[in-house]
Parts: sequence; C-alpha cells; structure tokens
Amino acid sequence: MIKVQMQQTQQGWEHWDQGAWGAFENRSDPPLLTALAALRAESAPAARARQFRPVRGVRHLNFIQRTDAEKTTVRAWFSADGRTTYSRDLMDIAVKDFVLGHPTRDYSRRRSQRHKPVAVWTQTTHGHVHCESRLEREFVLLADFDPRVAHISAQPFTALWPNGFPLKKHTPDFGVLSPGLPVIAVDVKTPAAAAKPANIARHALIRETLAAAGIIHIVWTGLPESVTSNLSSFSKARPDPDLALTYGVELLRRWRPNVTVAELVRNAAQFSALDRPLALQVVRHLVWTGALRTDLNTPYTSAAVLEKP
Repeated sequence: MIKVQMQQTQQGWEHWDQGAWGAFENRSDPPLLTALAALRAESAPAARARQFRPVRGVRHLNFIQRTDAEKTTVRAWFSADGRTTYSRDLMDIAVKDFVLGHPTRDYSRRRSQRHKPVAVWTQTTHGHVHCESRLEREFVLLADFDPRVAHISAQPFTALWPNGFPLKKHTPDFGVLSPGLPVIAVDVKTPAAAAKPANIARHALIRETLAAAGIIHIVWTGLPESVTSNLSSFSKARPDPDLALTYGVELLRRWRPNVTVAELVRNAAQFSALDRPLALQVVRHLVWTGALRTDLNTPYTSAAVLEKP
C-alpha cells in the first residue's frame, strides 16, 4: 500500500486555483526523488512511448488468466514491458509500479479519429507521456508545470473488479506522484461527459475502491483557455542550459517588485550585453521553472507583471 495523508487535498486540479501553487516547495521530498531517480535509471523513459498503430476492438493489453482467488477481489494490473501484465492487490501497489510501468492500453490512430494521440515530452519525467486527446495534453501541461508533481504516468494500471460487481474494469488516464501528497489517479473528461449521471455513478465507485489503497481519484475537466495558452508558451521556452543560467542569474538580480517583462529585460540589458530575444525566452523559461511568477489568467505579453514565489 502506498502510504498517504488522506486529509490533504489536491487543490487546483478539479478547479484551477493559482494560489495553491505557492503552498508547496518545488519537488522537495528527497526520499521520493531519490527513489524516482534510481527507478528511472533502470529503464529508459523513451522505451515506454510505444509506437501508435491502428487498433480496432479491444485495446487493453492481454491480462493473464485470473485465479479463483483473484476473481474475488479488486486487483490492479500493470505492465512492465508494454506486452505482458501482472497484478497487484490494491494494498500492495508500490511506487515502482507507477514509475516503471507501461500504459495498459494501446494508443490507436485512425483516419476518422477526431483527436489524434501524441506523446508529449515533459521535464518532470525526462521522457514522453502518452496523451489521447487535446484535453489530456492540457492536463499533462499543467502537471508538468505544477511544482508539486514528481512523476506523471499515462494509463498506469487497469483495475479489474470481481464478477457481479457493477464495474468490470477501469483504466485511469493518468497517475500522478507528488512528495508529501496522496497518489492521484486522474480521469480526463469534458465538462459535459463528467456531468453525465452514468459517469458520476461510475466515478463514485472508482473513487471509493481506490481510496482503500490510499489513492485519490479525481475527474479533471480542463483549464481556462488563457491559462492553457500561457503554459504552452512557457513550456516551449527551452534555452541552452548555459545560456539559461547566465541570463537567468542576471535577470533575477535585476528583478524588482511589480516589474514588467519589458522593464526587466531593459534593466538587465543596461548592465549586461544581453540579447533581447534570448532574454525574453529566458524570462519565459524562468516562469515555467517557477523562478518567477505571473498572472496566468491573462494573456502573457511584455507588459505582464513578474513576481517571485
């Protein structure tokens, strides 16, 4: 069982709350981070980004034949190689299952498909995370930006219920690990889909089942368009590491309360030979990495006010 503090809530996930970000230190749990680094060293993340292929019919990986004992309890099925599966009792799920696991469903591409799946590279995992829709890409963007998140896994497991239970099986869209916070199983739905009575009842059963394993289940329905646009812009700012360090130090040194982007770049350029386009890119990178903050609910421009956490 993954031990968690159930009284803590994951603010800012079901409903966007920018103020929640400042309440947590940036990936500051050494034991979890050390464990993640060791686990990731065992398996290259790129190997878990399977090639998309046309898939019709059943998309789940083949689950091995369940024993009579396994059919009487809810079990979570994981895949360590993207081909075969193994099961865990809910009380025996470990961090390793999330970090080294492959998606338990295939990702398909078809000509008539409305939303094409993609694999999104994230700085959090140092690898690719599968997404099946634009809304899922928005969630991964938010999770990658959130300083609380230490790991993101796509479709990390499939839960199978005993025969006769109202649910047969369910695969969460994402699993999220955060230092000092409960493990989060996330289902991404449009607001209309999340509000359907059948889905509300289904998610209530899933939430109750996963709670027994110390896993919180949430339904995520999206971000304001301005927030998505800003985060997308910040995530694409990937300056050379040496340049980011050199420019970043100078820009942070020249920061003053209530300074705008244009003022900060201009002030820094007066004392150092900073290239303006590169400096603007580094400012976006500083916002993405949390060294600077700005109002994400309004379009980001050179007039945006920059604050420190």
